[in-house]
Amino acid sequence: MSKTFACPSCGADVIFRSYFTIYNNCSYCKSVVVKHGLDLEVMGTISEPPPDLTPLQIGTTGIYKKQRFEIIGRQKVGYAKGFWNEWYVYFENSDDGWVADAQGFYLFSSEIAHNNWTVPLESKIAVGEKIKFENLPYTVDDIKLVSHSFSSGELPRYNSANTKRKSVDLSNELNHFANIEYYEDKTKVFLGEYLEFDDFKFQNLREIDGW
Repeated sequence: MSKTFACPSCGADVIFRSYFTIYNNCSYCKSVVVKHGLDLEVMGTISEPPPDLTPLQIGTTGIYKKQRFEIIGRQKVGYAKGFWNEWYVYFENSDDGWVADAQGFYLFSSEIAHNNWTVPLESKIAVGEKIKFENLPYTVDDIKLVSHSFSSGELPRYNSANTKRKSVDLSNELNHFANIEYYEDKTKVFLGEYLEFDDFKFQNLREIDGW
């Protein structure tokens, strides 16, 4: 169930739709706010998004495993060779997850709980290593240091331009995807699968000049 708060900067409504989200931005004054119980704190202001050709936007809806979701937040993630978008989605049944798009590839993933022994130490993980998650084997495909150039909307964690993390991508022969995120303060694991754009049945897409 959504909750509405008054923006500490301008008094406008700031709506949190997902139980899992802590950060949002005021649509009126563009303040970035963090939720502490029943109070909001201002952390700064949102910047203009860097240009790209993604057709997705906050407010785009889609379908995954017969469940309808809406994109309510966005992170733009960069690394030495480029960038990708991570879109935070909220389902009608109150579940959440992420849709990522990068150079025409799309995938869905959601965070899973993990025991410390199932995730290798950051200093030990290597490309080609075999790891099991939920009794399925995955192979480490890529390891990169990433940063965050832009965030907007509702998010369970706010990553500023100064936030760094090591991102480890894994896959298997079933077209499944896994990602390990090594932050300074915690490690997160996400499982999902690669999908075609049309599989999501997106609606309310962004209009792009020339398309």
